[in-house]
Amino acid sequence: MMKKRLSGLSATLFGCMMCASFVLPAQVSAAEFSLVRAVPDDVFLVIANTHNPEHEFLDEYWGEVKDAFMATGVCDDAMAMLGTLIDKDQMENVNRLKDKAQKLIDGVNWDDLGSRDFVFAERFASPDIRGSNINMGPPDMVFMFRGGEAADQNYAGLVAILNGMVEEINTATKSDHLQIEQSEYKGAKIAGCNFTRTVHGAPPLTLAITQHDDVIIISLNEDLRNQSIALLAGDKSINCIADNARFKAGFSELPAAEDELVFFDMQAMLKPIQRTIDFVANQGGSNRANDHIINSVRTGEAYQVCQKAWEAYEQKDYKKGLELAQQAKTMSPEDSRVLYAVACFEALNGNKDAAIDSLDSAVKGGFYAPHHMASDPDLDSLRDMAKFQEIVGHATMKATELTKEASDIDEAGTIRLVNRLMNLPGMIDYIATTIHTEGHSVHSDSRLALVENAKDMPFYPVFGGEISKTSKADFDKYLPQETVSYEVTSAIDLNAFYKFVEDSFKTYGEQGEMAWGKWEGFQESVSFNFKKEVLSWFEGGSANVMFEDGGWVSVMSVKDADLAQKQVSRFVEFMSTQMGEMAQQNPMMGMLAMRRVPVEHDELKGFETLYMAMQPMPMAVWGVADGKLVAGSSIDAIAMCLDTAKGKHPGIDKNERVMAEALIPEKDFFSATLKDQRNMGKELQAMIGMASFVSGMMPMVIPDPEPRAIIGKIAGMIAKLSPVAGKIDFFKSTSTCTTFDGQNFWTKQVTHYVSPEERKMASTN
Repeated sequence: MMKKRLSGLSATLFGCMMCASFVLPAQVSAAEFSLVRAVPDDVFLVIANTHNPEHEFLDEYWGEVKDAFMATGVCDDAMAMLGTLIDKDQMENVNRLKDKAQKLIDGVNWDDLGSRDFVFAERFASPDIRGSNINMGPPDMVFMFRGGEAADQNYAGLVAILNGMVEEINTATKSDHLQIEQSEYKGAKIAGCNFTRTVHGAPPLTLAITQHDDVIIISLNEDLRNQSIALLAGDKSINCIADNARFKAGFSELPAAEDELVFFDMQAMLKPIQRTIDFVANQGGSNRANDHIINSVRTGEAYQVCQKAWEAYEQKDYKKGLELAQQAKTMSPEDSRVLYAVACFEALNGNKDAAIDSLDSAVKGGFYAPHHMASDPDLDSLRDMAKFQEIVGHATMKATELTKEASDIDEAGTIRLVNRLMNLPGMIDYIATTIHTEGHSVHSDSRLALVENAKDMPFYPVFGGEISKTSKADFDKYLPQETVSYEVTSAIDLNAFYKFVEDSFKTYGEQGEMAWGKWEGFQESVSFNFKKEVLSWFEGGSANVMFEDGGWVSVMSVKDADLAQKQVSRFVEFMSTQMGEMAQQNPMMGMLAMRRVPVEHDELKGFETLYMAMQPMPMAVWGVADGKLVAGSSIDAIAMCLDTAKGKHPGIDKNERVMAEALIPEKDFFSATLKDQRNMGKELQAMIGMASFVSGMMPMVIPDPEPRAIIGKIAGMIAKLSPVAGKIDFFKSTSTCTTFDGQNFWTKQVTHYVSPEERKMASTN
């Protein structure tokens, strides 16, 4: 399973490395998850898998899709189109890069990499607090692969890719400041490059390839990688996620994972974010001075020379750095950053008087960064000088003035509001998910656990009340035998949500109170009261039904059926009037005019059909029945659903296919869905056809021949994707069922696929 997938991911992986960033794999699988024990317990995300033979039929299906895509020639078309947009030399360079990338990719045995196990883990680094400054820095990530016999080859191949990327960046920047550094740690060999090493003051951004026995690690930054290496080496001083009590609890009541497991720790993710918020709150106040740097640019020749000075700084060649900084000063004598760089290098070379003079010039020139100056080790030799304190004081004064000018917000109110909104994700403790395959169906089971005190949090009443449960007996009340897809959902308490929004505005303070007052004033000015005219009757729970012919019905719960009919009718009349007035002013808008036609049906008293202009097909049919607000695509569709509720028409329980594929609620539930996906390929083909048609028509209205030709070529490429979409013919349906016990959301999901035998039979018919 994993082998073919990794082969397909090779180009993507190389592209990610070329950008020095990573994207999570679109799919993963699992069975034993041995590499989970190499993940520390303070990460916020773990995705783990190993090879599962039961899942291989899907890899074969997607392999056919990939082959169909490659057969389209779209990639060659894109390269040919690129050749018309750039000159010959540039195209030669593109082809060189393409050939080089392919050669490097071929150096990795993608079939072997991760063929046994795969783990991805991520965590936010603790905020770096220095004095009054804070820096979150990029997250730590590790991608760990355990394959077969090709670990040595794959390590060498991945290092070659990294080296190729560094070479191209150095060539493009006409420098050699990026270097691959080789090292060892606890028996593992590491090759890495810090891509921000020459950016003064920037946090490290180290991309590295590691080999520890048969495990290959691709990592972003060092700390998480080194802890994973230590765990692989048997270091017992580091706690692993597999032994974490919350991790164990999350999976304790879920079915065993066979294809994949995922653990998302919301509290671990929020902890460093909350620490940053708390730091900002503690730094608040009317006298706060944010660092400000003016009269400086990060472009031009002087800036480039200054960057070379910082490269010398990284090499600890302070004499050369000073020479370059002074050269930059000659080019731009009033640039405050350049003047500050001269001050730093003068100090590092022991020229204290020259350093203090340059620092004074930098601050007078606009380098109002007292926090940076207070924590910059380059200036340590100047801190005992009275002049230094005087300069920092002047920088603080100017920074405070600029901070006040730049901010007219209520800082304390902002912190209160942010903390209140942080309670929304903060209600979640963790999410645990297991995935397993049975036959030709993939099952997913998830547990979203709330924190212990969630019921005391202000947002809990929105979804935690009794209206957030639908009775098992009401699940299929309006679902007729002809149903192919459905979505039955419980209501959220909209009055509680409205109150949460109102209280959130008022939490902000006086400005928030004024903003909410404007909202209420606006309602008065248009004679509309949202609470009275919407929330007083609309409840939110609904049953939505789809039929084979594309027809649909939506049955919505309301608190007051008569008021619901009155208010919806009022809205429809308003929209009809507005569209009619628009049509009078502009005849071209006549197509938007709405017609309302009363329904003549014994069971649909008070219903009406809405038509757009003179179109014969209805836009919708709506009305109130059975104490519900009902809308649908046709009179017959609505009547069928209402008859089902009355027992006059066979229900969904008579639909053998639906009953075989759907997850039928076994108790009161939060939501239940079934999505028929048998026509997914055809639907995608229709979308591609429409996109191709629209893009093909665009050149007719574009006068410029060059973009007209480009768009024409793009239209042709889009059209070629239709056979690819046609290969996605192996889905049957996806069904979900979610329950809520007051503390946990439990979600089951199953996706059914066509078996190879069924697919073969369908292709011969």
